[in-house]
Amino acid sequence: MSKSYFYFVLGKMRELGLMEDNGLAFKAVISFEPKGEKMELEEKLIYVTEDKELVLMDLERDEYSCRSCSIRSMCVSYLKLIAKESGAKVSKMNPRDAWKEVIGHIRKNLVENTYYLKVPSHFLFEERKGEEKEVEISCARS
Repeated sequence: MSKSYFYFVLGKMRELGLMEDNGLAFKAVISFEPKGEKMELEEKLIYVTEDKELVLMDLERDEYSCRSCSIRSMCVSYLKLIAKESGAKVSKMNPRDAWKEVIGHIRKNLVENTYYLKVPSHFLFEERKGEEKEVEISCARS
């Protein structure tokens, strides 16, 4: 990754509150997008391995196919590592489909073990000048 892109990503991570004392403050990040009254979880994952390697996977983009991917072997290697570390079962042979299984497992685990989330209100509502506050969202099950 280029130096400029690295600093761009680092800046975004600081902006999102994922950095603390110049270190990563998370194990896994699942992206979401507000859709009306709901939050829709996206097919994206940022994960820190036990060896402190940062892995970014974005399945929302379709520019690359697995057949023509220049880093397919590395992708499959990290897929297996993250599946093992997270306890995800993978049954699909296609790497893209297998990543969806792993992300789904991590997402399910996160939702089942989270009681509430603190989300900056500007992610949920139109920004109003001077009204920045955090909103708690209950993850209670019905």
